Amino acid sequence: MSSHTELRNSRLKKFVLTSVFGKFSSVFLQLFSLPVAAVALGNEGFARYSVVTSILAWLALSNLGMGPALAVRISAARGKGDDNLVRQLFSTASLVTFSISAAVALLALVLILNFDVSNQFLGGLEKSEGIENSIFIVVLIFFVTMNVAVVESAQLAFQEGHKLNIYVSMGMVVSAVSVILVSKWYPSVEAIVLAVNGPTLLARLANVLITLTRHPVLRASFQLVRGGLARTLLSEGVRFSAGGGVNNFLCHFFPIIIFAKVSSAVYVASLSAVTNAVILLASFFSMTSAPLLGALPEAKARNDTDWIRRIYVQVLRMNMLYSVVVACGVAFLGVQIFDIWYQGSIKPAQQLLAASGVYFILLALEVTNFTFLSALGFIKISSLLLVFKALLFSGLLYLLADANAGALPFMLGIAVNFAFSAVPLTIICYRSVNQ
Repeated sequence: MSSHTELRNSRLKKFVLTSVFGKFSSVFLQLFSLPVAAVALGNEGFARYSVVTSILAWLALSNLGMGPALAVRISAARGKGDDNLVRQLFSTASLVTFSISAAVALLALVLILNFDVSNQFLGGLEKSEGIENSIFIVVLIFFVTMNVAVVESAQLAFQEGHKLNIYVSMGMVVSAVSVILVSKWYPSVEAIVLAVNGPTLLARLANVLITLTRHPVLRASFQLVRGGLARTLLSEGVRFSAGGGVNNFLCHFFPIIIFAKVSSAVYVASLSAVTNAVILLASFFSMTSAPLLGALPEAKARNDTDWIRRIYVQVLRMNMLYSVVVACGVAFLGVQIFDIWYQGSIKPAQQLLAASGVYFILLALEVTNFTFLSALGFIKISSLLLVFKALLFSGLLYLLADANAGALPFMLGIAVNFAFSAVPLTIICYRSVNQ
Protein backbone atom coordinates (compact mmCIF):
# COMPACT_ATOMS: atom_id res chain seq x y z
CA MET A 1 0.00 0.00 0.00
CA SER A 2 1.47 3.37 -1.06
CA SER A 3 1.95 6.30 1.30
CA HIS A 4 -0.73 8.26 -0.58
CA THR A 5 -3.22 5.43 -0.09
CA GLU A 6 -2.43 5.13 3.62
CA LEU A 7 -2.81 8.89 4.04
CA ARG A 8 -6.18 8.85 2.25
CA ASN A 9 -7.51 6.02 4.39
CA SER A 10 -6.31 7.64 7.59
CA ARG A 11 -7.84 11.02 6.82
CA LEU A 12 -11.15 9.54 5.67
CA LYS A 13 -11.48 7.80 9.04
CA LYS A 14 -10.57 11.00 10.89
CA PHE A 15 -13.15 12.96 8.90
CA VAL A 16 -15.95 10.52 9.75
CA LEU A 17 -15.02 10.44 13.46
CA THR A 18 -14.80 14.21 13.80
CA SER A 19 -18.05 14.59 11.84
CA VAL A 20 -19.83 12.46 14.44
CA PHE A 21 -18.64 14.82 17.18
CA GLY A 22 -19.76 17.76 15.05
CA LYS A 23 -23.24 16.25 14.68
CA PHE A 24 -23.56 15.90 18.45
CA SER A 25 -22.49 19.54 18.89
CA SER A 26 -25.08 20.65 16.33
CA VAL A 27 -27.82 18.58 18.00
CA PHE A 28 -26.91 20.07 21.38
CA LEU A 29 -27.25 23.57 19.94
CA GLN A 30 -30.56 22.82 18.22
CA LEU A 31 -32.27 20.80 20.96
CA PHE A 32 -31.07 22.49 24.13
CA SER A 33 -29.82 26.02 23.54
CA LEU A 34 -32.29 27.37 20.97
CA PRO A 35 -35.39 26.38 23.00
CA VAL A 36 -33.93 28.48 25.83
CA ALA A 37 -33.61 31.40 23.41
CA ALA A 38 -37.18 30.87 22.21
CA VAL A 39 -38.50 31.19 25.75
CA ALA A 40 -36.36 34.28 26.46
CA LEU A 41 -37.38 36.10 23.25
CA GLY A 42 -41.07 35.16 23.36
CA ASN A 43 -43.18 34.24 20.35
CA GLU A 44 -42.75 37.52 18.47
CA GLY A 45 -39.05 37.82 19.23
CA PHE A 46 -38.31 34.27 18.19
CA ALA A 47 -40.35 34.81 15.02
CA ARG A 48 -38.09 37.76 14.22
CA TYR A 49 -35.03 35.62 14.90
CA SER A 50 -36.33 32.85 12.62
CA VAL A 51 -36.99 35.27 9.76
CA VAL A 52 -33.56 36.88 10.12
CA THR A 53 -31.79 33.50 9.99
CA SER A 54 -33.87 32.54 6.94
CA ILE A 55 -32.48 35.64 5.20
CA LEU A 56 -29.00 34.16 5.71
CA ALA A 57 -30.13 30.97 3.94
CA TRP A 58 -31.53 32.97 1.00
CA LEU A 59 -28.33 34.98 0.66
CA ALA A 60 -26.29 31.76 0.72
CA LEU A 61 -27.99 30.65 -2.52
CA SER A 62 -25.58 32.95 -4.36
CA ASN A 63 -22.80 30.46 -3.59
CA LEU A 64 -23.74 28.52 -6.78
CA GLY A 65 -22.07 25.33 -5.55
CA MET A 66 -18.56 26.55 -6.31
CA GLY A 67 -17.14 24.94 -3.15
CA PRO A 68 -17.46 21.29 -4.28
CA ALA A 69 -16.30 22.20 -7.79
CA LEU A 70 -13.19 23.88 -6.38
CA ALA A 71 -12.44 20.94 -4.08
CA VAL A 72 -12.63 18.45 -6.96
CA ARG A 73 -10.44 20.57 -9.27
CA ILE A 74 -7.75 21.29 -6.66
CA SER A 75 -7.66 17.64 -5.60
CA ALA A 76 -7.09 16.54 -9.20
CA ALA A 77 -4.35 19.17 -9.64
CA ARG A 78 -2.63 17.98 -6.47
CA GLY A 79 -2.75 14.41 -7.73
CA LYS A 80 -0.85 15.55 -10.82
CA GLY A 81 1.61 17.58 -8.72
CA ASP A 82 0.60 20.81 -10.48
CA ASP A 83 1.01 23.44 -7.76
CA ASN A 84 0.74 26.29 -10.28
CA LEU A 85 -2.75 25.10 -11.28
CA VAL A 86 -3.67 24.87 -7.60
CA ARG A 87 -2.67 28.52 -7.16
CA GLN A 88 -4.62 29.56 -10.25
CA LEU A 89 -7.73 27.69 -9.14
CA PHE A 90 -7.60 29.10 -5.63
CA SER A 91 -6.92 32.66 -6.81
CA THR A 92 -9.71 32.51 -9.38
CA ALA A 93 -12.24 31.07 -6.93
CA SER A 94 -11.26 33.67 -4.32
CA LEU A 95 -11.83 36.58 -6.69
CA VAL A 96 -15.12 35.20 -8.07
CA THR A 97 -16.46 34.46 -4.58
CA PHE A 98 -15.38 37.84 -3.23
CA SER A 99 -17.03 39.62 -6.16
CA ILE A 100 -20.32 37.71 -5.84
CA SER A 101 -20.51 37.97 -2.06
CA ALA A 102 -19.63 41.68 -2.09
CA ALA A 103 -22.27 42.42 -4.75
CA VAL A 104 -24.96 40.45 -2.90
CA ALA A 105 -24.03 42.00 0.45
CA LEU A 106 -24.06 45.54 -0.97
CA LEU A 107 -27.42 44.93 -2.64
CA ALA A 108 -28.83 43.67 0.65
CA LEU A 109 -27.50 46.73 2.49
CA VAL A 110 -28.99 49.07 -0.13
CA LEU A 111 -32.37 47.43 0.38
CA ILE A 112 -32.03 47.81 4.14
CA LEU A 113 -31.14 51.50 3.87
CA ASN A 114 -33.75 52.47 1.30
CA PHE A 115 -36.78 50.29 2.00
CA ASP A 116 -38.87 49.32 4.98
CA VAL A 117 -37.33 45.88 5.09
CA SER A 118 -38.63 45.17 8.56
CA ASN A 119 -42.20 45.33 7.30
CA GLN A 120 -41.37 43.48 4.06
CA PHE A 121 -39.57 40.60 5.73
CA LEU A 122 -41.57 40.32 8.92
CA GLY A 123 -45.04 40.42 7.45
CA GLY A 124 -46.39 43.29 9.51
CA LEU A 125 -44.64 42.60 12.84
CA GLU A 126 -43.81 45.76 14.73
CA LYS A 127 -40.77 47.53 13.32
CA SER A 128 -37.76 47.89 15.62
CA GLU A 129 -34.18 49.07 15.43
CA GLY A 130 -33.06 45.67 16.69
CA ILE A 131 -34.36 43.80 13.68
CA GLU A 132 -32.49 46.08 11.27
CA ASN A 133 -29.32 45.65 13.32
CA SER A 134 -29.85 41.90 13.13
CA ILE A 135 -30.11 42.04 9.34
CA PHE A 136 -26.89 44.04 9.16
CA ILE A 137 -25.21 41.36 11.27
CA VAL A 138 -26.59 38.60 9.04
CA VAL A 139 -25.27 40.31 5.91
CA LEU A 140 -21.81 40.58 7.49
CA ILE A 141 -21.91 36.92 8.55
CA PHE A 142 -22.90 35.95 5.00
CA PHE A 143 -20.01 37.89 3.45
CA VAL A 144 -17.39 36.44 5.79
CA THR A 145 -18.79 32.90 5.54
CA MET A 146 -18.78 32.93 1.73
CA ASN A 147 -15.11 33.88 1.58
CA VAL A 148 -14.07 31.56 4.40
CA ALA A 149 -15.71 28.68 2.51
CA VAL A 150 -13.20 29.06 -0.36
CA VAL A 151 -10.32 28.15 1.94
CA GLU A 152 -12.37 25.36 3.50
CA SER A 153 -13.05 23.86 0.06
CA ALA A 154 -9.33 23.92 -0.68
CA GLN A 155 -8.73 22.34 2.72
CA LEU A 156 -11.12 19.54 1.77
CA ALA A 157 -9.08 19.04 -1.40
CA PHE A 158 -5.97 18.66 0.80
CA GLN A 159 -7.94 15.99 2.71
CA GLU A 160 -7.84 17.97 5.93
CA GLY A 161 -11.57 18.27 6.48
CA HIS A 162 -11.20 16.59 9.88
CA LYS A 163 -9.31 19.64 11.15
CA LEU A 164 -12.13 21.92 10.04
CA ASN A 165 -14.63 19.62 11.79
CA ILE A 166 -12.74 19.99 15.06
CA TYR A 167 -12.76 23.79 14.89
CA VAL A 168 -16.44 23.93 13.92
CA SER A 169 -17.39 21.51 16.70
CA MET A 170 -15.59 23.59 19.30
CA GLY A 171 -17.26 26.71 17.94
CA MET A 172 -20.70 25.08 18.18
CA VAL A 173 -20.12 24.13 21.81
CA VAL A 174 -19.16 27.73 22.61
CA SER A 175 -22.20 28.92 20.62
CA ALA A 176 -24.51 26.69 22.64
CA VAL A 177 -23.17 28.04 25.92
CA SER A 178 -23.24 31.62 24.59
CA VAL A 179 -26.90 31.32 23.58
CA ILE A 180 -27.86 30.19 27.08
CA LEU A 181 -25.89 33.03 28.72
CA VAL A 182 -27.15 35.70 26.31
CA SER A 183 -30.73 34.48 26.72
CA LYS A 184 -30.42 35.01 30.43
CA TRP A 185 -28.55 38.34 30.53
CA TYR A 186 -29.33 40.10 27.24
CA PRO A 187 -32.27 38.48 25.40
CA SER A 188 -32.45 40.31 22.08
CA VAL A 189 -32.64 39.17 18.47
CA GLU A 190 -29.28 40.62 17.45
CA ALA A 191 -27.55 39.16 20.53
CA ILE A 192 -28.95 35.68 19.84
CA VAL A 193 -27.89 35.91 16.17
CA LEU A 194 -24.35 36.76 17.28
CA ALA A 195 -24.33 34.06 19.96
CA VAL A 196 -25.43 31.36 17.53
CA ASN A 197 -23.16 32.32 14.63
CA GLY A 198 -20.29 34.32 16.15
CA PRO A 199 -18.24 31.66 17.99
CA THR A 200 -18.52 29.14 15.14
CA LEU A 201 -17.51 31.75 12.57
CA LEU A 202 -14.53 32.82 14.71
CA ALA A 203 -13.47 29.18 14.98
CA ARG A 204 -13.69 28.85 11.21
CA LEU A 205 -11.60 32.01 10.77
CA ALA A 206 -8.96 30.58 13.09
CA ASN A 207 -8.94 27.40 11.00
CA VAL A 208 -8.54 29.48 7.82
CA LEU A 209 -5.53 31.38 9.18
CA ILE A 210 -3.82 28.16 10.26
CA THR A 211 -4.58 26.48 6.92
CA LEU A 212 -3.17 29.40 4.91
CA THR A 213 -0.05 29.35 7.07
CA ARG A 214 0.35 25.60 6.63
CA HIS A 215 -0.13 25.70 2.85
CA PRO A 216 1.68 28.64 1.18
CA VAL A 217 0.32 27.43 -2.19
CA LEU A 218 -3.04 28.79 -1.03
CA ARG A 219 -2.06 32.43 -1.40
CA ALA A 220 -4.44 34.26 -3.71
CA SER A 221 -2.94 36.55 -6.34
CA PHE A 222 -4.77 38.68 -8.90
CA GLN A 223 -2.09 37.82 -11.47
CA LEU A 224 -3.02 34.14 -11.24
CA VAL A 225 -6.73 34.63 -11.95
CA ARG A 226 -7.84 32.90 -15.16
CA GLY A 227 -11.10 33.62 -16.97
CA GLY A 228 -11.33 30.10 -18.35
CA LEU A 229 -11.03 28.60 -14.88
CA ALA A 230 -13.71 30.99 -13.61
CA ARG A 231 -16.14 29.79 -16.26
CA THR A 232 -15.30 26.15 -15.50
CA LEU A 233 -15.79 26.56 -11.75
CA LEU A 234 -19.05 28.43 -12.21
CA SER A 235 -20.49 25.92 -14.70
CA GLU A 236 -19.50 22.93 -12.57
CA GLY A 237 -20.71 24.71 -9.45
CA VAL A 238 -24.14 25.23 -11.03
CA ARG A 239 -24.25 21.51 -11.82
CA PHE A 240 -23.38 20.62 -8.24
CA SER A 241 -26.15 22.95 -7.05
CA ALA A 242 -28.62 21.45 -9.51
CA GLY A 243 -27.83 17.88 -8.51
CA GLY A 244 -27.88 18.76 -4.84
CA GLY A 245 -29.94 21.80 -3.90
CA VAL A 246 -32.50 21.88 -6.75
CA ASN A 247 -33.00 18.12 -6.58
CA ASN A 248 -33.44 18.27 -2.81
CA PHE A 249 -35.96 21.11 -2.99
CA LEU A 250 -38.14 19.53 -5.70
CA CYS A 251 -38.16 16.08 -4.09
CA HIS A 252 -38.47 17.02 -0.42
CA PHE A 253 -39.93 20.51 -0.02
CA PHE A 254 -42.07 21.00 -3.12
CA PRO A 255 -44.42 18.10 -2.18
CA ILE A 256 -45.26 19.85 1.08
CA ILE A 257 -46.12 23.03 -0.82
CA ILE A 258 -48.36 21.07 -3.21
CA PHE A 259 -50.28 19.18 -0.52
CA ALA A 260 -50.67 22.28 1.63
CA LYS A 261 -53.09 23.47 -1.07
CA VAL A 262 -55.10 20.28 -1.64
CA SER A 263 -54.96 18.23 1.55
CA SER A 264 -55.75 18.60 5.24
CA ALA A 265 -53.48 20.26 7.77
CA VAL A 266 -53.17 16.93 9.61
CA TYR A 267 -51.82 15.16 6.54
CA VAL A 268 -49.46 18.03 5.64
CA ALA A 269 -48.08 18.02 9.19
CA SER A 270 -47.47 14.25 8.99
CA LEU A 271 -45.83 14.50 5.55
CA SER A 272 -43.65 17.39 6.73
CA ALA A 273 -42.59 15.52 9.88
CA VAL A 274 -41.66 12.36 7.97
CA THR A 275 -39.85 14.34 5.25
CA ASN A 276 -37.86 16.28 7.86
CA ALA A 277 -36.90 12.98 9.48
CA VAL A 278 -35.68 11.66 6.12
CA ILE A 279 -33.57 14.78 5.59
CA LEU A 280 -32.17 14.62 9.13
CA LEU A 281 -31.27 10.94 8.85
CA ALA A 282 -29.73 11.52 5.41
CA SER A 283 -27.19 13.90 6.99
CA PHE A 284 -25.22 10.73 7.77
CA PHE A 285 -24.38 10.49 4.08
CA SER A 286 -22.58 13.83 4.19
CA MET A 287 -20.14 12.33 6.71
CA THR A 288 -19.27 9.48 4.34
CA SER A 289 -19.46 11.45 1.10
CA ALA A 290 -17.93 14.89 1.71
CA PRO A 291 -14.30 13.74 2.21
CA LEU A 292 -14.48 11.78 -1.06
CA LEU A 293 -14.58 15.05 -3.02
CA GLY A 294 -11.03 15.64 -1.88
CA ALA A 295 -9.76 12.06 -2.04
CA LEU A 296 -11.20 10.59 -5.25
CA PRO A 297 -9.91 13.14 -7.81
CA GLU A 298 -6.40 12.87 -6.33
CA ALA A 299 -6.57 9.07 -6.45
CA LYS A 300 -7.80 9.16 -10.07
CA ALA A 301 -4.97 11.51 -11.06
CA ARG A 302 -2.47 9.02 -9.57
CA ASN A 303 -4.20 6.11 -11.39
CA ASP A 304 -4.95 4.45 -8.06
CA THR A 305 -7.94 2.59 -9.50
CA ASP A 306 -7.72 -0.29 -7.01
CA TRP A 307 -8.24 2.11 -4.13
CA ILE A 308 -11.18 3.78 -5.91
CA ARG A 309 -12.89 0.41 -6.45
CA ARG A 310 -12.26 -0.65 -2.87
CA ILE A 311 -13.52 2.58 -1.30
CA TYR A 312 -16.60 2.53 -3.54
CA VAL A 313 -17.56 -0.90 -2.28
CA GLN A 314 -16.88 0.09 1.34
CA VAL A 315 -18.87 3.35 1.23
CA LEU A 316 -21.71 1.73 -0.71
CA ARG A 317 -21.97 -1.12 1.81
CA MET A 318 -21.86 1.26 4.76
CA ASN A 319 -24.50 3.63 3.36
CA MET A 320 -26.77 0.79 2.26
CA LEU A 321 -26.50 -1.01 5.60
CA TYR A 322 -27.32 2.21 7.42
CA SER A 323 -30.27 2.93 5.12
CA VAL A 324 -31.71 -0.59 5.55
CA VAL A 325 -31.46 -0.32 9.34
CA VAL A 326 -33.18 3.07 9.22
CA ALA A 327 -35.88 1.78 6.87
CA CYS A 328 -36.64 -1.19 9.14
CA GLY A 329 -36.70 1.05 12.20
CA VAL A 330 -39.08 3.50 10.55
CA ALA A 331 -41.33 0.72 9.21
CA PHE A 332 -41.65 -1.23 12.46
CA LEU A 333 -41.13 1.43 15.16
CA GLY A 334 -41.97 4.65 13.30
CA VAL A 335 -45.44 5.09 14.81
CA GLN A 336 -44.08 4.83 18.36
CA ILE A 337 -41.04 6.99 17.62
CA PHE A 338 -43.07 9.85 16.13
CA ASP A 339 -45.62 9.61 18.93
CA ILE A 340 -42.85 10.17 21.50
CA TRP A 341 -40.94 12.70 19.37
CA TYR A 342 -43.94 14.95 18.75
CA GLN A 343 -45.69 14.12 22.05
CA GLY A 344 -48.72 12.71 20.27
CA SER A 345 -49.44 15.82 18.21
CA ILE A 346 -48.34 14.22 14.90
CA LYS A 347 -49.13 10.60 14.03
CA PRO A 348 -48.02 9.56 10.52
CA ALA A 349 -49.81 6.57 9.00
CA GLN A 350 -48.00 3.24 8.88
CA GLN A 351 -48.21 3.17 5.07
CA LEU A 352 -46.53 6.57 4.79
CA LEU A 353 -43.73 5.50 7.14
CA ALA A 354 -43.10 2.21 5.33
CA ALA A 355 -42.94 3.96 1.95
CA SER A 356 -40.51 6.56 3.33
CA GLY A 357 -38.23 3.72 4.51
CA VAL A 358 -38.02 2.16 1.04
CA TYR A 359 -37.48 5.63 -0.46
CA PHE A 360 -34.62 6.20 2.02
CA ILE A 361 -32.80 3.10 0.74
CA LEU A 362 -32.96 4.39 -2.83
CA LEU A 363 -31.85 7.83 -1.61
CA ALA A 364 -28.73 6.23 -0.10
CA LEU A 365 -27.95 4.65 -3.45
CA GLU A 366 -28.50 7.95 -5.24
CA VAL A 367 -26.30 10.03 -2.93
CA THR A 368 -23.46 7.50 -2.96
CA ASN A 369 -23.32 7.21 -6.73
CA PHE A 370 -23.76 10.95 -7.32
CA THR A 371 -20.83 11.69 -5.00
CA PHE A 372 -18.52 9.24 -6.75
CA LEU A 373 -19.53 10.34 -10.24
CA SER A 374 -19.16 14.05 -9.49
CA ALA A 375 -15.77 13.54 -7.84
CA LEU A 376 -14.52 11.40 -10.73
CA GLY A 377 -15.42 14.00 -13.37
CA PHE A 378 -18.90 12.91 -14.40
CA ILE A 379 -20.81 15.79 -12.80
CA LYS A 380 -22.57 16.76 -16.06
CA ILE A 381 -24.36 13.47 -16.73
CA SER A 382 -25.11 12.77 -13.06
CA SER A 383 -26.58 16.23 -12.39
CA LEU A 384 -28.67 16.06 -15.59
CA LEU A 385 -30.14 12.72 -14.50
CA LEU A 386 -31.00 14.03 -11.04
CA VAL A 387 -32.57 17.23 -12.33
CA PHE A 388 -34.61 15.30 -14.91
CA LYS A 389 -35.72 12.88 -12.19
CA ALA A 390 -36.68 15.73 -9.84
CA LEU A 391 -38.63 17.60 -12.54
CA LEU A 392 -40.47 14.44 -13.58
CA PHE A 393 -41.31 13.61 -9.97
CA SER A 394 -42.58 17.09 -9.12
CA GLY A 395 -44.60 17.29 -12.36
CA LEU A 396 -46.28 13.93 -11.83
CA LEU A 397 -46.93 14.72 -8.18
CA TYR A 398 -48.56 18.01 -9.12
CA LEU A 399 -50.89 16.19 -11.55
CA LEU A 400 -51.73 13.32 -9.18
CA ALA A 401 -52.01 15.17 -5.87
CA ASP A 402 -55.38 15.12 -4.13
CA ALA A 403 -56.81 15.22 -0.62
CA ASN A 404 -56.49 11.45 -0.13
CA ALA A 405 -52.83 11.12 -1.03
CA GLY A 406 -51.78 8.51 1.53
CA ALA A 407 -48.24 7.36 0.74
CA LEU A 408 -48.30 8.84 -2.79
CA PRO A 409 -45.33 11.25 -2.37
CA PHE A 410 -42.93 8.50 -1.31
CA MET A 411 -44.44 5.79 -3.53
CA LEU A 412 -44.01 8.05 -6.55
CA GLY A 413 -40.54 8.94 -5.32
CA ILE A 414 -39.66 5.23 -5.14
CA ALA A 415 -40.80 4.61 -8.72
CA VAL A 416 -39.10 7.65 -10.24
CA ASN A 417 -35.89 7.25 -8.22
CA PHE A 418 -35.61 3.58 -9.15
CA ALA A 419 -36.11 4.18 -12.87
CA PHE A 420 -34.27 7.47 -13.42
CA SER A 421 -31.77 7.77 -10.58
CA ALA A 422 -30.80 4.70 -8.56
CA VAL A 423 -30.41 2.21 -11.41
CA PRO A 424 -28.89 4.50 -14.10
CA LEU A 425 -26.46 6.17 -11.68
CA THR A 426 -25.38 2.80 -10.28
CA ILE A 427 -24.67 1.42 -13.76
CA ILE A 428 -22.71 4.52 -14.80
CA CYS A 429 -20.82 4.65 -11.51
CA TYR A 430 -19.95 0.93 -11.61
CA ARG A 431 -18.49 1.35 -15.08
CA SER A 432 -16.63 4.52 -14.05
CA VAL A 433 -14.89 3.04 -11.02
CA ASN A 434 -13.90 -0.03 -13.01
CA GLN A 435 -12.32 1.84 -15.92
